[in-house]
Amino acid sequence: MNDLKTLLANPKAQILVFGGALALLGALAWGIGWVAHGLFERASEPPAETAAATSPTAQTPTAPPSSPPAVTPTSASQPTSTPAPTLAPTLPVEEWESIQPGEGLLKVCRRHCPGRWPSDEAGLMEYAQEVARLNNLPWPNPQLNQGQRLRMPPCP
Repeated sequence: MNDLKTLLANPKAQILVFGGALALLGALAWGIGWVAHGLFERASEPPAETAAATSPTAQTPTAPPSSPPAVTPTSASQPTSTPAPTLAPTLPVEEWESIQPGEGLLKVCRRHCPGRWPSDEAGLMEYAQEVARLNNLPWPNPQLNQGQRLRMPPCP
């Protein structure tokens, strides 16, 4: 027992013991991941009966033998890739804010884009100026009325 205590008092031995333990844990995690991957792969494959039932060779022709066999679409003949996205430009959705009692333009901007300007006063001022321009309001002191609706640009 004393030999083990003296061995573990050595820093090099500690590094070896802990390094070996980490390597063992890493190998164990890798093995568990490998097994889980195999299980998920197997679960995503269709059962053998389903694959045989949907294959073109398992279908019996309904036309007489003298005519060419009828081809019926199967689920396997459907394309599986996702279609390419359209290149049509998307327009931003117009957003509106109603003025609440006691609100000024800066407060409306902070409410519209929450958490955006905790310390960036210059960015807030630029956004407020854009809101004023968009709504034809005088700058720098726009007069707002309770219930007035403002068109808001997208949050930066």
